[in-house]
Amino acid sequence: MYYIIYKTTNTVNGKVYIGKHKTRDLDDRYLGSGKLLHRAIEKYGIDNFTKEIIHICDTEQDMNTKEREIVTEEFCLREDTYNLCVGGHGGFSYINRNKLNNENKDKKNISEKISKKLKGRKNKKYSEILKERHRQGLVRYDTFRGKNHKQESKEKISKALKGKYTGSKNSQFGTIWINNGKENKKIKKDILIPEGWYKGQSTVPNLTQKIVLCQNCTQYEFDTYWWNRFLKSKKTVSEFVRSEFPKNSRESFYRMKKRLKVK
Repeated sequence: MYYIIYKTTNTVNGKVYIGKHKTRDLDDRYLGSGKLLHRAIEKYGIDNFTKEIIHICDTEQDMNTKEREIVTEEFCLREDTYNLCVGGHGGFSYINRNKLNNENKDKKNISEKISKKLKGRKNKKYSEILKERHRQGLVRYDTFRGKNHKQESKEKISKALKGKYTGSKNSQFGTIWINNGKENKKIKKDILIPEGWYKGQSTVPNLTQKIVLCQNCTQYEFDTYWWNRFLKSKKTVSEFVRSEFPKNSRESFYRMKKRLKVK
């Protein structure tokens, strides 16, 4: 078993992370477990980080002592480090063995100071770098894909949202969608729907040319388009009207059919 002190360096900005590691393989590619370090690796990519072993110790105790000497409070507060906690407190085995879980007051103190140091700090390049890495397929935004909330979580979410976006609290309250066969727009419910517009949304192409069949009958391309679409859909009138027809009414559908003189 090797007890090492290592330094991980960001080759883009020069920031470093110093940590300790117990391993049987000196080339195990372990870079560190720090929170800020992990965020930086996600941002810049693992290829932009190098690791070097700066000390090999004889025992775990020597390793902890050496880390304590290097990773001091002053070191953590430097602008060029990813370390958030002073060193020398041992790994989980050391902490549990010595019952230090709730007694590390120094760690809490340094964490508060580092929190103040990082508060409000912005990295202007972070958003651009993250977007570029997303375009390259190196990171994903849909991290919840394929997962499901537990029933307990669903109930909590439902309880938290209950009544929050209902009635006048809803941004869509008192509005409806209308369309004219070419475009959609939203209006207040208490406003009279303009002539040539119909309730509901539509994906109708720009079909406005009139087809004069006789002196007493005028037909629009609009009618022909939707009738042909209905025939191709192989659906019943009810299914078609409910799922596709923009006027969303059987009565409107049959008026269109009448204008086409279809039996």
